[in-house]
Amino acid sequence: MTPAAFIHARRKALGMNAFELADAAEITTRRLRAIEDGNRPDHHEAERISAAIGDVFDVLADLLDGRTNIRLCSNCGCHEDAPCCINGHAHPCGWAGPTLCTHCADSSHAIMAFDPEAQRYFTHAAVL
Repeated sequence: MTPAAFIHARRKALGMNAFELADAAEITTRRLRAIEDGNRPDHHEAERISAAIGDVFDVLADLLDGRTNIRLCSNCGCHEDAPCCINGHAHPCGWAGPTLCTHCADSSHAIMAFDPEAQRYFTHAAVL
């Protein structure tokens, strides 16, 4: 997952629009859009964005440094060290597939997707 995809997934999973995240991170909406389109945030932007999307600076920093062996949900951006408890879920999620948490797998927006690493199809929740 790219840093841009991670930020976008976390924002969507938290029910935030771009204006809300930009406001919380004290950056312009235009700058946030550029970051979500793949422009690299500076260190201070990364800190403020990560604080606004769930105190995930360590994960975002690892992604910005090119680390790819982080297990993340491709839909909501939760990870092994911080499972999600979002959208009213009372209990932390687990793993339904290599890149899909159980909360997203149980989503009513589930579709079938192919995971090239596992070489199989699995239920995958669409990012809305």
